Amino acid sequence: MDFLLGECLRVHSDIDWAIWKTDASKVSACLEALGYIRKVLRHPEEHIGFYKLDQFVSFGLLEKTQSGDIVTSGRWTDWPYPQGAFSAPEGRLGDLTCPILSAEAQLDEKVNFHKHPAGASLRDVDSPAIEKLREYIADQRRK
Repeated sequence: MDFLLGECLRVHSDIDWAIWKTDASKVSACLEALGYIRKVLRHPEEHIGFYKLDQFVSFGLLEKTQSGDIVTSGRWTDWPYPQGAFSAPEGRLGDLTCPILSAEAQLDEKVNFHKHPAGASLRDVDSPAIEKLREYIADQRRK
């Protein structure tokens, strides 16, 4: 969301990325070669995680269903990403750019994550984030 809006809205305890599940071993090898330490996670079929310099980095593992939907592996295969989720322009934070989820996909995740059987309760930081995303989407539609 920070890269979408172009500003850091809060201190983050982790950095989340999404990669194809088939690329997980290549990403792991690359990060380990750079000194990242792999953390064994509770649901390794869904994501992989690494630490370096007290920073946790997590990679959600994506796959395509037979119908062509993109989903996170494991317990999340029944919750496809919205159409166009991965076709947003690159986000920017200062001089750094990176691929991002579309605003609509980020909003869908924030609003519906707690409703999924594998999800967790809304956090204090989620309500302001939901409002910011709604404002951003409304502003983009007015342009």
